[in-house]
Amino acid sequence: MGKSIAFPAEGADLEARIRAVREKLAKLDAKEPEDMASEAYERWADRHEALEDELDDLLDELEDGK
Repeated sequence: MGKSIAFPAEGADLEARIRAVREKLAKLDAKEPEDMASEAYERWADRHEALEDELDDLLDELEDGK
């Protein structure tokens, strides 16, 4: 197991939020509709993209705080 890095409270909060978004993405990935031409797939893709954007923003925020 790797070494733990102590983050300030804000960093720890960001790490928790990052884990939560990654978990949401994993759950969403498991529910990917098969028909890529369906409305359900379009809604799924929009939600997936929004979560990826949120994750990118959180990772940027964490990097900026280091």
